[in-house]
Amino acid sequence: MRFIYLSIVGFILFCCIGCVSKKEKETIAKVDALIEVREFEKALNLLTTGIHETPESKSLHRRRITLFLKADRVDLAVSAYREFVRVLSKGKSTIEDAVLRDALRDKDPMIRGNAARALSTINDPDAFSSIAKLLKDSENEVRRSAVYALGDLKDDRAVDPLIEALKDSWWFVRSDAAQALGRLRNPKAVAPLFLLLDDADPQVQHASTNALLTLVKQNKPEEYIAQLKSPNAKHVEVATFALATIRHRNAIPQLLEYLTTGRAEIRPLAMRVIGQIQDSNTTAVVRQGLQDKDPAVRHEAIIALVELQDTGSIDMLKGIANKAGEDQVIRQLAARAADRLLKIVPTVKP
Repeated sequence: MRFIYLSIVGFILFCCIGCVSKKEKETIAKVDALIEVREFEKALNLLTTGIHETPESKSLHRRRITLFLKADRVDLAVSAYREFVRVLSKGKSTIEDAVLRDALRDKDPMIRGNAARALSTINDPDAFSSIAKLLKDSENEVRRSAVYALGDLKDDRAVDPLIEALKDSWWFVRSDAAQALGRLRNPKAVAPLFLLLDDADPQVQHASTNALLTLVKQNKPEEYIAQLKSPNAKHVEVATFALATIRHRNAIPQLLEYLTTGRAEIRPLAMRVIGQIQDSNTTAVVRQGLQDKDPAVRHEAIIALVELQDTGSIDMLKGIANKAGEDQVIRQLAARAADRLLKIVPTVKP
């Protein structure tokens, strides 16, 4: 009798499981049909209803995560993934990471690329090798997403693959690889990034410049100092201004040279960073800048004198503030600069 009872219960459970499985398959079939016509919202609503009815259904959870990836909603895909882990793993492990790693091999390039970004968002340390493989993907956007994801992983193992990505055929990948290397702040990237300054695309040049300006702050300026002797003018220029951001004295001779021989657009910048380095030996040159024919250089010279706290230039600044024919903005700036410097002049007791 007991055997018969257990058999009946088992049969009922089997039927229920079968019914649920069949319902899940029907839901997924409807969802796929909606995706075909790009009705993402309807498909998501259908999945949400199905998950509410069967919250521990792996297939529905997986389909929902994949759909968010396909719809380019990575943040929601990550939230759905975390819900998936919480419900099915009870928060005890992350064995369900496979749902995102599987997506890295999806036939849809949008899903592959977004899966890489999602994995970097959840800081999965084991995702590195899987994401790095996407740097060889045939789709441009997938390689770009992989580069971005590697930069977000904050894993030094990503440095070498990203350096290799600086040679990618698509300029967007090269640009993003440069930015990613800047975020990783590994000095190993300095030399390859200097080479990228000669890239044919101006956006790539700009990205590599920004990365180099970031990397110099890692307190390893030797390669930048070496570039000051380069025959390549771009390399010298970036090295100079990178060193100036850390107030390195080696940048001063080149900056002074730019004040006399540099391009029109670079001379004001050279004057600005000379002030930021705050070397008292440059005071005389900065004062001369108050008489420069370029108003932009005069403007930066005034700011530089304040940076240098040159109280000896107060009378000169007052003269500019009252000078007929001088640009009104410069006159006002000179007046404010003189007032600021007066406040730091030591008070002489009678």
